[in-house]
Amino acid sequence: MFGMTQEQIYGHTTKDTSLTVLLEDGTECPFSLRPVWQAIESRQPIIGQVLGWRHPGSDSVLWTQVTVVPQFANDGTVTGAINTLTDITERKQAELALAERTSFLNSLIENTPLAIVAIGADHTVQMCNPAFETLFRYRQEEILGRPLYELLAVPEIRPEVDSSRERVWQGKTTHIVTRRGRSDGSLVDVEGFSVPLFAEGKVTGAVLLYQDITERKNMEAALRRAAELNRQILLSAQEGIAVHDRELRYTLWNPYMERMSGTKAADVIGKHPLELFPFITEGGIYADLEKALAGESISSHDTAYVVPQTNQRIWTNNNFAPLRDDKGEIIGVVSTVRDITERKHEEEQLRKSEALLSQAEQMTDCGSWELDLKTGKSTLSRNLLQIYGLASEAEWNREEYWARVHPEDRKRGHANIERAVAECKPFEHVLRHRAQDGTYRVLFARAIQIRGPDGRTERSIGVAQDITDQTRAEEELRQLSGRLLQLQDEERRRIARDLHDSVSQNLLAISLSLAQLGKSADVRSKRGKQVLTDTRKMVKDLSREIRSLSYLLHPPLLDELGLASAVEEYVKGFSQRSGIDLEFEMAADIGRLSPESETALFRIVQEALGNIQKHSGSSTGKTRLTKVHGDIVLEITDSGRGMRAEHLQERQVGPSALGVGILGMRERMRQLGGRLDISSGSRGTMVRATLPLGTGSKNADVNRHARRP
Repeated sequence: MFGMTQEQIYGHTTKDTSLTVLLEDGTECPFSLRPVWQAIESRQPIIGQVLGWRHPGSDSVLWTQVTVVPQFANDGTVTGAINTLTDITERKQAELALAERTSFLNSLIENTPLAIVAIGADHTVQMCNPAFETLFRYRQEEILGRPLYELLAVPEIRPEVDSSRERVWQGKTTHIVTRRGRSDGSLVDVEGFSVPLFAEGKVTGAVLLYQDITERKNMEAALRRAAELNRQILLSAQEGIAVHDRELRYTLWNPYMERMSGTKAADVIGKHPLELFPFITEGGIYADLEKALAGESISSHDTAYVVPQTNQRIWTNNNFAPLRDDKGEIIGVVSTVRDITERKHEEEQLRKSEALLSQAEQMTDCGSWELDLKTGKSTLSRNLLQIYGLASEAEWNREEYWARVHPEDRKRGHANIERAVAECKPFEHVLRHRAQDGTYRVLFARAIQIRGPDGRTERSIGVAQDITDQTRAEEELRQLSGRLLQLQDEERRRIARDLHDSVSQNLLAISLSLAQLGKSADVRSKRGKQVLTDTRKMVKDLSREIRSLSYLLHPPLLDELGLASAVEEYVKGFSQRSGIDLEFEMAADIGRLSPESETALFRIVQEALGNIQKHSGSSTGKTRLTKVHGDIVLEITDSGRGMRAEHLQERQVGPSALGVGILGMRERMRQLGGRLDISSGSRGTMVRATLPLGTGSKNADVNRHARRP
C-alpha cells in the first residue's frame, strides 16, 4: 500500500518515513489531530478517520480510512494502539470527480437561460437560480421556505397547477406548456418540466424547470429528457448549446446544434472544432472561442457561413462564455448559437422594399418618416431629407424644422400633432416650410399613430409631399374661377343696365307712339282698334318681362341700398311669382358689405330659392340673414323632401358650370374666405353660407402663400 518494507517502517515514526499526512481537505494534518495520538490521549477508539499519505516529491496521494484502537495493560495504563488502514484512494478520486461535476452543474444552472427551482417534501422552495428570479420577478430570499405552487398559481390556472403538482408527488416526471403567475399578478407563458427527487423509494422533493416561450408561442418545441438533470436542461434548450473542455474539444452538442449543423452529437463529442468546421476561422468564431477560454465573454456576434454538411448558407447569432468550476478556474467554454437566417432574409427583403420605396418617393416627390415618442429619435427617408434641404439625417433638428414653418401655420401644426398623439388618431395638414433659399414650399403631411403595450401612442409614421407646384396651379385656377365669376357678374350688371336704359326706353317710346296712333282716324275701325289694343298689351307684357329679367340679372337695389334690402325685395317678388310662402328674417345691424360679398350672397339666395321651386316640392321656405360672432350668416331653409346623400355628394363634387348649382355657390364662398354648408334630410334642406365681416375679393386659402414672403 505504501510501497515500503517492514524494515523501513518498524521502529520508525511517520516523520522518520518522510511521509506527509494530509487531512481530507488536502491540508497537512498536525500531530495533535492524528488518530493514533487522539486514541491514546482519549483512551477511546478512533474509527473511520480519513487521512492522505504523500511521498516526498510526489503529487499522488494514498487515501486511507483509519481506525485506531488503544491497548491497555492490566493496571489500565495505555501500552500502545492497533492502527488499521483501508485504501480508499479510488473512492476518494470518485468523490473529487463528483465534486468537479457538481461544480460544472452549478455553473450551468447559474448561467442557463432556463428558470430552475427546487422544492422539498413540504412543497416549499429550497433554491432557485437567477433565471427563475428574472422570469417570475421574485428574489430568492423572498420565496425560500414558501410553497411554490401558491407563488406561481393564480385562480384561473389553479386547477391545472394542482393537477401538475399531484402528478409530481406521484413520482411522475411531467412536461407542460402552460401559464404561470408572477409576483405582480401577471401571467407568463412557459414550457416546463417537473422532475421528482427520490430517497429510499419515496418522493422527497422535485426540481422544476421553466422557459419563457412568449416570443415563440406559436412554435412547437419538443423537449428531450435525459437521465440526468443537467442533460435534461441542456438537451431541452431551444437554442444551440455546445460545451468545450480546456482543449476546446466538444463535451456537449445539443439537438438544436444537430438540426442546425446537420451533424449528430455522436460525430462531434471528443473532437476539436477545426476537425469538423474549419470554416469557423474565417467567421471569427474560433477566435471568439479562444477569447472565452481566456476569460472573456463574447455576446451578440452575427456570423454568416456555409455549412459543409448541408451545403447551406446560414446566419447565426453566437455567444461565448468561460465555464468555471467552484473555485473560479476556467475549465472550458459554453457556446450558445441561434439560427437567425430567416431574420437576415427578412432584413434583406426589407432593404429591397426600402429601395423600391425610395424610388417611389422620388417619382412622387414625397418622403417618409418615423418618430419614436419614447426615445425622441426620428428616422427620415433620403427623399424627405432632400425635400427639407438636408444632406444627412445627422443634420435633422426638430426645433429648427418648426422654426422654418411659417408663423401663421406653426400653432395649427403643433395643435394637430398634439391632438393626434393624445387620441392616437391619424392627422393630416398643409404647412408652409421655408427652404434653404428663403422661399416657402407647401408641404402636405399625413401620419398614423401606433399604440404601445400601454395603449398610448408609441410611434408616429407618416409621409410628407411637396405640393408647391400643385398648389400654385390650384391657386391660379381659383383666381381664374374668381375672375370668371366677377366677369359674369359684371356682364349681368351691364346687360341689366342696357335693358333698363336702352330697351326699356325704346319700348316706352313704342308704347307712346301706339297711344298717339290710337287717336288717329286711320285706326278707328273696330278691327284696327283691336289690333292696336293687342299690340299695346304685348308691349306692356314685354316691358314687364324685361324689367323682371333686368332685376334677376342684377337688382338695382343691390348697388343702391345694399344686400339686406335687395334680398328682402327679391324674396317678396319670388314668393309672388312662384306661389311659395316665403318668410324673410333679418338682423337689425346688417350694414353694407363689400360689393363682391353682397353679390355672392345674393346669388346664393337666387340659386337656393330656385332649387326650392324646382326640386324640393316645398310650399314654404325661410330666408334668414344674421350676424354671428363677427360673421355674416345667410340661411335658406325649406320643408321639402330633401336630397339623398349620394345626390348631395354628386352636386358638391360633380361637374357643373361656374355660377350654377352647389359648386358655383361653394366656389363663391371660397373665393371670399367663407364656407358653404348644406344639410338635407326627410324634413327638408338648409343652405348655410358663412362669410367673415370685412372680406373682400381676396382668397383666404392658406396655400396662396406658396411664394416668397
